[in-house]
Formats: sequence, C-alpha cells, structure tokens
Amino acid sequence: MWGLSSLFLATWQFFTTFGLLNVLACGVFAALWILLICKWQWRRTGNEAWLGVYRFWVRFFALSVTLCFSVSIPLLIQVGTVWPTLLMKVVAVVGPILSLVVLLAFVSKLVFLNIMLYQMNRVPNCLHNLAILCAGLSFSAVFYLIFIVVAWVHEPIGTVVLNGIHQVVDWPSILMQPQIIWRAVGSACAGFAIQAFLMMGISAWQGLRRPLNAMENLSFKIGAGAGLCALLLGLLLLMWESLFSTQIGHFYAFAEHGILIIFKLFLFLSSGLLLWAGFWSFYLKKEAVRMPKFVLRLYSWFTFSAAILVFIGFLLFAQDDLPALVGETIFIADVFRDPGFWPLAFSTLAYLSLFIALLFGFLQMLYHAARFGVVPVRKIRRTA
Repeated sequence: MWGLSSLFLATWQFFTTFGLLNVLACGVFAALWILLICKWQWRRTGNEAWLGVYRFWVRFFALSVTLCFSVSIPLLIQVGTVWPTLLMKVVAVVGPILSLVVLLAFVSKLVFLNIMLYQMNRVPNCLHNLAILCAGLSFSAVFYLIFIVVAWVHEPIGTVVLNGIHQVVDWPSILMQPQIIWRAVGSACAGFAIQAFLMMGISAWQGLRRPLNAMENLSFKIGAGAGLCALLLGLLLLMWESLFSTQIGHFYAFAEHGILIIFKLFLFLSSGLLLWAGFWSFYLKKEAVRMPKFVLRLYSWFTFSAAILVFIGFLLFAQDDLPALVGETIFIADVFRDPGFWPLAFSTLAYLSLFIALLFGFLQMLYHAARFGVVPVRKIRRTA
C-alpha cells in the first residue's frame, strides 16, 4: 500500500529502534566517564563547581539509562515477533554473548549504579568514585560484547553453516576481530560528540537568558573538552580508514543526493563549532558567558545536532548493508515472518508515539532543570 511493503516497514521499524538505542547508549557511555572525571576533579581541586556539574548531569545520565532499557524492550519484541528465524540461525554465536550482556548490564545497574545514584551521601567518597569507575568498566565491557556481535554480523568468521544454522568452530577469531577496534572508537567518538553538544548547548541556552554561574561555565568547558576528544577520535578513524579498508569508507561512496549533502554540511559545521569551543575555552581561556550572543544562540540551536547526525549516520550505514543481515549468508527476506501490513503499520505508529513521548519527557525535564536548577528530592516522613 502506498508503495510500501510489509518487509520495508519491518526493516526500518527495526533499524529505527536500533538506531535510537545506539544514540542513547553512546551518550550514556560518554556521560558516565565524564561524570567520573567531574568527581575526580572535585576531589583533587576542591572546586565546588565540579560537584555542581556532576549533580546536574547525573540526573540525566540516570534518565538516559532508563530510556536505554525502555527502548531495548521494543527491540526485543520486534526481533521475537518479526525476525524469530534469525535468532534460530545465529543462536550459537549471539546467544552466549547477549546472555553475558544482559548479566553485566543488570549487575552494573543493581550494584554499581545503585551506589552511584542513590548512596553518594552514605558511603565514603573513594567508594563512590570506585562505584562510578566499575560502572564505566562494566558498560565498556557491554559495549565490547555488542561490538563482537555487530562485527560478526558484518563478517561471520569463526563459524560454519550446517543446515542453514551457524555453528561456532573458532571463538578466538570471533572475539578478536579487527573490526571491533574501529567500531569501538567510532562509538566513543559519537558518544563524546553527543554529550559535548548537549552540555555546550544547554549552557549556551542558559547564557542567553541570564548570567552564567561558575558551574554552568564549567559545564560548557567540559563539553568543549569532550568535543575535542570526539574530534581526536574522528581523526583516528580517518587514519584507520587510510590504512585499512573499513565500512567507514563506504560513506563517501554513497550517491550524492540531497539528504547526504545536507548531512555532510552539518557534519562539517558541527566540527567547526567543536573546534571554536575548544579554541575559546582552552586557548583563549575565556568563559562561555563572554561569547557573543549570536554564537551562543548557534550552540543552543545545535544542542541535539550530534545525536541527530549519529542517528542518520547509523541508518545510512544500515542501508549500505541491506538486504543482507549476516554477511552474505542470511538475507532479510529469508528470516522475515510477515504478520500483515496493517499490524506492522499500527505497531510502527505505536513505537514512534512511544519514542516521541519518551524523548519529549526527557527534553522537558532537561530544560526545566536548566531554567530552575535541579531540586533535590526530599523524602517526606509520615507522622502521626
């Protein structure tokens, strides 16, 4: 209907959900390490502005983690209902790895994140910092395991196909694929870029409405530092591509249609903004509040530009892989179970509505806190 097929709807429903989860996960990864640096700097320097930055952004880190878990549920539902045959064909590889991912994620959430988010004033500062570090290492391990799956899907080595099912014959080759390195660097680059523009954009938005305090100026500076890290990681990716042939190079081989041209223009403009923020904050050593109003307005407009670019870039790379799902051995048409056009259409609208509601709530809380400050939640004791 309308030139759409059930397979098309199911494919882009899946990749849209996966892309949103990818953006949230990259942002969570970068935010976690930035929060660790803030706590460590507060401990080292005694500057309360570092603690203020931590207290402001840790709330939204917690909300982002909740959004990650919320978005992962529709993804699992889609895999189980629309692509069930895919799991049967790759369970020997994906099953053990995803089981370990779920175990690490829940242990990190129940133990380390519990101390990090709820026990800050009840445990020694060194123990709290250790919990943040362990949470960062746990999430890094989760990312590594996911990169193993993604790299194997693109190049299914270490397995043989028997009766249409992949069987593992060489786990070391699966666990140490060269693709894992540049995929990890690329995701870290995306995460730090997302967090950089988020921190700089919110500080710029605040600066357009009132004078910035020390914490808000420091938040912009930290965002600028995260942006420089993203640019450095991006340069490493380009160097890797010049030495080895990777999927990154496929991006430049896409047809030059309008959307791709706009994407590249925004990518170059965003890189320029990151360079200017780094130059202003670290070379000139000036505070964000001293920037011209039109520059602050530009940073405010680009608050979510990195997240949008990462999302669109993920969809472009996903399109480059289609119609194959696992190397050249499994194609989408082979593992697709058609529930009907209208059920897929209504479920797609339902998922979009859910994602829009979740993101709208996140934005409402973010800008409310940016305007009025984060109000601590006080437990009310019942009295007789």
